Amino acid sequence: MKTFRGEQTVTIRAPRAQIWRYAMDLAKVPEYNPRVARVESASGDGQRAAGVKYRCHLVGGAHHCTEEDVEIVPMERLVTRMVDDTLGLTARLKDYTVQASLTELDARTTKVTISHFYATPTLGARVLDWIARDTIARNTEATLLMLKAQIESAPESGTREAMSLLHRPAFVSVIVVFLAMAAILSLAVGGTLVAPHSPLSMLWRINPHAQLGFASLGTLGVALMIVLAALTSLVALGLWVGTRWGWWLAVTGLVLNAVGDLVRTLTFEPRAAIGVPIVAAVLLLLMRTNVRRWCSLDWGSAS
Repeated sequence: MKTFRGEQTVTIRAPRAQIWRYAMDLAKVPEYNPRVARVESASGDGQRAAGVKYRCHLVGGAHHCTEEDVEIVPMERLVTRMVDDTLGLTARLKDYTVQASLTELDARTTKVTISHFYATPTLGARVLDWIARDTIARNTEATLLMLKAQIESAPESGTREAMSLLHRPAFVSVIVVFLAMAAILSLAVGGTLVAPHSPLSMLWRINPHAQLGFASLGTLGVALMIVLAALTSLVALGLWVGTRWGWWLAVTGLVLNAVGDLVRTLTFEPRAAIGVPIVAAVLLLLMRTNVRRWCSLDWGSAS
């Protein structure tokens, strides 16, 4: 059974009738949906109508999806069902439906809300929902911002703001690479504990004292390395996709790392102090507006 998954809202300074006419024209979809390059409509006049199916070719040309308008209440709401797609969403997120609602605030102002509904009947679907939900919301927010810009005749500024939500900041890409390397290193360290005479043992030349510490842990050391690699990979995935939980995991991990470095500095290893300013610098970069927006923070309900 499909359930409500989330909604995004924008306030547009235009009469509801004007927005409705614009939204009913399928040829306009690429103007306000940054993911769509072109639309093929089965409707002769290119207008939306209950039962009309159309294919959206996504930017890049490799993928497309087929949608069907299943319910239209003039001037109030438009309900669209995703029939199929080449990304695999409809195969996992069942009964995927999107509802666009128009609410008249006054004669010249309209609130537009896009809501998402779908079912997650399997574990794989629930995992996909957990990973993709923030991306879906961010793409919807960008669509609403571009719709607002087109209606209000400010396409350039609207496009800039919308695309800022869809472009991964360079810093995020860099930190994801470092996290991936850290995950690989953790697995390699775990491998040296399991097979101490393997070629991987050359890693201990970097820090011979650490070898004694890890070796004393035995099986627990191997388990810790596997858990660390899994957590690091999870943070990398969350930041790469642009999720709230990825950002919060990264911040929490860095804060704990800074506290650990500080404790070591004040107790038995003064050299650990070098890690504190490095962690602080990374935290400051994570707090930047473009990074927070990419991670689905600091936006919503544009007006």
